[in-house]
Amino acid sequence: MENLPTPEGIAIDTQFQKLVSSILTEATIELLRACNAPVEKRDEKTITSSSRISISLGSTIGFTGEFVRGSLAISIEKDFADKINPISGQSNDFVNIDWIGEFANQLLGRIKNRLLSYNIEISLSTPLTIIDGNLRLGGRNRSATHYMFAHEDHRLDVWWDAQTDPDLSISQSPENAAQAEGDMVFF
Repeated sequence: MENLPTPEGIAIDTQFQKLVSSILTEATIELLRACNAPVEKRDEKTITSSSRISISLGSTIGFTGEFVRGSLAISIEKDFADKINPISGQSNDFVNIDWIGEFANQLLGRIKNRLLSYNIEISLSTPLTIIDGNLRLGGRNRSATHYMFAHEDHRLDVWWDAQTDPDLSISQSPENAAQAEGDMVFF
């Protein structure tokens, strides 16, 4: 097991956020490609916890671990949700609400899977879906990172809000290499 180098003066929270940024971007692109909707990353910025997010259709899912906790939220236009929904021909608000909750679950599951290779374990909660509403992420005096992905005239917004414990250690471990999504594991 090899500890990742810690540049002088860079807090563990900053290191974790950089790691997650890369993992989240890769996982989002791969998941949407699997839904036949190749995307490109367009934007990344920090928003404050007082920022309200207007959502057409979305989902949020929390996670906890020994040294990290937070939430992931997504927002998507209804017609884009129709396009990526695997239950083609049956898309409506109720089907898309279930699908977007599952999409958030799969996205955070991919992030969880990749974090394991850095010896960071998280547990996922049940996703909460939102239709035509507003959402505020994070706690008081916290911020979330906003990522925007585009496919043709559509967009998907992803927000990541995480809080790390100062005792978090980021170390790469080959024996905990990420399992390919969709693979079966027998015990």
